Amino acid sequence: MNRSFPRDGWLLLFPPLFWAINTVVGRALAGHFPPLALTFGRWTLAFLILLPFAARALRRHQDVLLQHWKATLALAVLGVGLYNSLLYTALVTSPPVNVLLIGATAPSFVLVVQAVIDRRFPGGMAVLATLLSIGGVVAVGSQGDPSRLLHLQFAQGDLVMMLATMVWVAYTLVLRRARPPVPMTPLLLAQIGIGVLLLLPAFLAEWLLFQPVMVLDPPVLASLVYVGIFPSIVAYLCWDRGVAAAGATVAVVLANLAPVIAAVLAWIFLGEPIGLQHLVAATMIFTAIWLSTRASQA
Repeated sequence: MNRSFPRDGWLLLFPPLFWAINTVVGRALAGHFPPLALTFGRWTLAFLILLPFAARALRRHQDVLLQHWKATLALAVLGVGLYNSLLYTALVTSPPVNVLLIGATAPSFVLVVQAVIDRRFPGGMAVLATLLSIGGVVAVGSQGDPSRLLHLQFAQGDLVMMLATMVWVAYTLVLRRARPPVPMTPLLLAQIGIGVLLLLPAFLAEWLLFQPVMVLDPPVLASLVYVGIFPSIVAYLCWDRGVAAAGATVAVVLANLAPVIAAVLAWIFLGEPIGLQHLVAATMIFTAIWLSTRASQA
């Protein structure tokens, strides 16, 4: 064990755990709680919990946030509004392991898109990482059967998660290139507050137009409390401090423990099978992540 590993770096172990449980909870709530209502309820609860602790810091940094209002708005739309709505929508028809494996391709695409934005040709490792990531997604879609590649059809949830992954790529690029220079707590509160306001019309439209089934029994309420606290607040704060202590490279590697954890939890609690396609996809995607981190260091 490396004794020089920073103490706060161990905080990076918590986000993948919380995010993995979040996908399993989202899958379990499918049919009991509609996706937009779940997203709106999650972030509303997170805002109310975080507000007493971050309101003073938000007032102190409000001028900086207003000065960088475009970036703040973009982070709220992409990270709070769109990504999570698409994630919970994907979980209606796709198992958690599919969703997280597809989401794990984001680092490779970030590397290539960033190279395009910087008007430079991506290096060989970046290109190979992207191809491996795409191969991992194809492995999930083909369900491990090469003959299906000729008539490849993804589940609806898989396609929605691909869109969600591109949204997360955009969120990551905004965070890297235009992050407002304020601490994480007021920035997170501002993102959540704006995101909740933007989600309110979508939530009302879902409620009025589709009249979805919404069960509010104790297990559902407990699930709402969990998603409102741990993946929404604690994971983000641990991620911010952990990245500052150990670096983004370590963070990316540890974040992709989430599909492994989710696969085990979904198998135990939901009876979701773990197939050969998941093992092949995980191998390809984790190799792509390793190449991406090497390329980013280079």
